[in-house]
Amino acid sequence: MSDEEFKDQVIEILDIKDLPTQEQDEMLGRIELLANTKVATALPELLSNTQYEEIEKMRANNKTDDEILDWVESNIPNYTEVVRTIILDIAQDLAQGPVV
Repeated sequence: MSDEEFKDQVIEILDIKDLPTQEQDEMLGRIELLANTKVATALPELLSNTQYEEIEKMRANNKTDDEILDWVESNIPNYTEVVRTIILDIAQDLAQGPVV
């Protein structure tokens, strides 16, 4: 599935297709940020001890978040699918509305 198709799927789940594109993009950006936070929290489970130690070394050597993300993406073969799954979960939770 292309990035554009995935974006359309999330917009459909959230039922925000009638919003202006800028507002859609803002909502999608917030969801992506939340998804990336969840992925960062899950990294110890997704990486081997050696891989996780490598990330810690990169942080200690003041590597940028983008450099670390590039490394993570290249070392987790299904990284994009992991992020997409989390984004879909978030979108579905949001679409259901608040739990009362």
